[in-house]
Amino acid sequence: MATLSLVGSVVILGLGVPVASEASQQKGQAQFIRCAACHSTRAADRPSTGPHLEGIVGRKAGAVTNFTYSERLRKGDFIWDEARIDAFLAAPQSTDPGMCLTFRGLAKAEDRAALLAYLKAPAS
Repeated sequence: MATLSLVGSVVILGLGVPVASEASQQKGQAQFIRCAACHSTRAADRPSTGPHLEGIVGRKAGAVTNFTYSERLRKGDFIWDEARIDAFLAAPQSTDPGMCLTFRGLAKAEDRAALLAYLKAPAS
């Protein structure tokens, strides 16, 4: 029998796989308002100033085929994992100078975690 226990804003299923809570995803959706002018969360949407963010966790830098990236990101040899996304969200101009000039970052770790939970959720 699977058991549920709450740990902060994460629900732990009996198999030990963390799943972001709905409340955390909703908070992340509210944080996404800062990203929405340039990004979508759905691959089916037309690219804007920035590429879509559906499936960003685990995606290679510069990998969205219908988006024109900067040379730095086209040649980027990294994966957008949770740690890299968190660092970018905290201080975008420190981790990736010249990218996303209007976004100054999210100072609170809980806001970054919620936004990451929202980005990891299946696109609706």
